[in-house]
Amino acid sequence: MDLTDRTELRALLARHGITLAKTYGQHFLVDRRVLEMIVETAFPIPYTLFPIPLVFEVGPGAGTLTRELAARAGRVIAVERDPRFLPVLEETLSEFGNVQIIEADALKISFSQLTPPYTLDPRPYTLVSNLPYEITTPFLWKILEEEPVVPAQAVLLIQADVAERILAKPPKMNLLALLVQLSGEVKLVRKVPASAFFPPPRVQSAIIEIIPRLDIRQAPSAKRQALSLARRAFANPRKKLGNTLGNQAGRFAARRPGELGVEDWLEL
Repeated sequence: MDLTDRTELRALLARHGITLAKTYGQHFLVDRRVLEMIVETAFPIPYTLFPIPLVFEVGPGAGTLTRELAARAGRVIAVERDPRFLPVLEETLSEFGNVQIIEADALKISFSQLTPPYTLDPRPYTLVSNLPYEITTPFLWKILEEEPVVPAQAVLLIQADVAERILAKPPKMNLLALLVQLSGEVKLVRKVPASAFFPPPRVQSAIIEIIPRLDIRQAPSAKRQALSLARRAFANPRKKLGNTLGNQAGRFAARRPGELGVEDWLEL
């Protein structure tokens, strides 16, 4: 089964009577090279030598990426919001016994509660997903700030403009960039054209990889305090920090929030 084949994908959807919903941001990856790049980024070492015990996926859709993950990971938990795709996934994943499909809104469930207690494993779970466009930003806030267990690695296919915001540096820092860069090292793997999807979206996409910062994992209070200050400051991004943070601004009083890097916020 090759779900990157548009003809086969169309036939599968038609067989189940599915018309794609724009409100769910349903754009399915149909470029085999991009699919392989996502998988190779998530599994940089041959999976036979270094199997990843648990992978989470959000928005599996027809199961194109899920099939590749299931062939390599010990266990895959895929969270699908649209109930129409449950029978589709039952068909496309029938050969894999290590996949659990959960019908839920990814913004409303706790991933940490679904994670087995790998108390001795520094890699609790890996997140790999072609994220539905409309939830990208709130999902990143949820998974990197609200969840007590941050993924050991995240490989995400997201909108290119969001990727650019995440990768921003001073003087163009923003609150989302600070959240992600406080959480880990971010790498742009590659840009992805709209033609790689069915149906094609109106924007370009990008694959990014996030590897957690060990110092922040060991001292999460520093991250929380930095974000708390940054929220106050970015509420008025054009104002200098001396005006928004008062004496707390310290030596950065004459600078604006977008001019500070990650280490500056940790110093604050």
